[in-house]
Amino acid sequence: MRLSSNRLLKLSLRQKLILIFGVVLPLIILILGAVTHHWLYQYTMELVIDIKLKTDISVAGEVEALKTRAEDLSNQVLLNTIVQETLAVSSEKSALEQYFLYRDAQQALSTMAETDTVAGIYVHASNGMFLRSDDNFADLARTNPERYNIFRSAALSGNGRNIWVSARGNDFSITPDARADRSSTPYLYIVRHMKSISNPGILRGVSIVQFNCERYLNALMRNIDSFGEYACIIDKQGNVLLHTSKDAVLGEPLDAELLKRLDGGLFGYSILEGEDALLLYAGSHGMNWRVVHYIPTGSISESLAPIGRFVWGALLCCALVLIAVLLSFSAMIFTPIRRLAQNLERFGRGERGVRISTCRSDEIGDLERQFNKMADDVVSYMNEVETQHRAQTQLELKVLENQINPHFLYNTLDLINWRLRRVGQNEIADMTNMLAQFFRIGLHEGAEFITLNKEIEHAKIYLQICQIRYGGGFRFVFDVPEELLGCRVKKLILQPILENAILHGINGTIRNGVIQVTARKEEAVLSLCISDNGRGMEPDQLKHINALLKQKEISGTDAFGLQNINRRIVLAYGEAYGISVQSAAGKGTCITVRLAYTPPE
Repeated sequence: MRLSSNRLLKLSLRQKLILIFGVVLPLIILILGAVTHHWLYQYTMELVIDIKLKTDISVAGEVEALKTRAEDLSNQVLLNTIVQETLAVSSEKSALEQYFLYRDAQQALSTMAETDTVAGIYVHASNGMFLRSDDNFADLARTNPERYNIFRSAALSGNGRNIWVSARGNDFSITPDARADRSSTPYLYIVRHMKSISNPGILRGVSIVQFNCERYLNALMRNIDSFGEYACIIDKQGNVLLHTSKDAVLGEPLDAELLKRLDGGLFGYSILEGEDALLLYAGSHGMNWRVVHYIPTGSISESLAPIGRFVWGALLCCALVLIAVLLSFSAMIFTPIRRLAQNLERFGRGERGVRISTCRSDEIGDLERQFNKMADDVVSYMNEVETQHRAQTQLELKVLENQINPHFLYNTLDLINWRLRRVGQNEIADMTNMLAQFFRIGLHEGAEFITLNKEIEHAKIYLQICQIRYGGGFRFVFDVPEELLGCRVKKLILQPILENAILHGINGTIRNGVIQVTARKEEAVLSLCISDNGRGMEPDQLKHINALLKQKEISGTDAFGLQNINRRIVLAYGEAYGISVQSAAGKGTCITVRLAYTPPE
């Protein structure tokens, strides 16, 4: 996992976006398409089941109505008084009376058979007579005894109730050829043992009512939409009474596996996973028949095909849009970023004039403008560094040119001091000795930082020499707390400022001049204040000197010493430290030096 993460981190932004847009998002789209297609299939399946089942319930209701009307007709045949009287006629009546009864009964049957659902009515009496609704009908007991015996056995099993039987072919046809021509046409029959109305224990005969199945089949076919789909009507025992397929065998039990899927409810469905099909069934409270509906799921998949093509087409369009977005991103983002990286590389190789022309106002434009600003700042800083380097080099050369061997200087001054004392020139000898100490502290073996105590000692020696030189026209005072004497400071800070105070402040202008040096610690800042009671400065001069001290480079000869000290302090301690000047004409000058407090070692 960590190795894969490291590999991903090493990929470029372009490669990462290609990975996202070219692999991850298409994979998500593929999964989304599969989920959507599955969801649509499930939704359509539920929708088909709901619609089909409702239609099957409606068909079951229509079949129930047809069945009720048919059974009412069979009851009419049973309860018709003429038919009952004809079935009960005995040989005692004359042939003419029997003929009139036969004629009236047949007329009654013909009247009852005038509905479009009734194909014919046949009644075979126990006394050997037979009645029929049409003279073109054969005497079934004589012309087709085998079929008649099947009907008679079914009637006996019903014990006077209506029994439904189905068969293909018109069993009422007179000729076998006519029956053969119509052998594929299905018919429904109601057969029953006709009992005497007055004495139910007496059997009068068998009635057979033949019904056309067109309206039944039309009702079933109304819910058939695709190849392989069929519907059928089964009775309470599971026997098939009608089937929408012409090849189906009528009167036989439905497939045992299908019968197992039918529970005791009025309606429902079952998914036949082994056959990839749906099995729907519907009935009603007053009917012991069921409408069974078989639907191959392949037909549902075919109806889903246009929706599936639409979904996958939409997902393909999304993928193409993603590719277009990727190419657009490449043009709008990767190209400017690559150009920015190339310019950075060129700038890093030393091409200082490299800049990017941009007119964009977005984040990429901000990056390009920031690059230009950075390049300008870097070039400015490099120029400043080069200028400082050249100044430092010149200063080092000047130092080398003026460098004096300290030991040679000390030995020479000591020799002069010894010779002067031998000839009695003690005052000059003292000056020579002070000068030697002055140089010894100032040079201090090349050290950059010395203690504040050494710095003050160096300043006092300088002031003593100046007192001798200028005839004692001023005095000096040092106010330095003892705890600050051990802190370390940049050397040769005080002497140039004291020199300024003597030359430009008090020399030749006033008598009894005073120079005071004060040291204070304020948090992390060491403040040294050098003040005099000399002639001071005019406001314009004071403003000019403070402006020079704020510049980063030493310019001109005005206040050169102060600029030099200020620059040394800034380089040593930072921009927050340095020199500030306060002065008033005729009242004197105060120069404040701010240094970073460095504790004693």
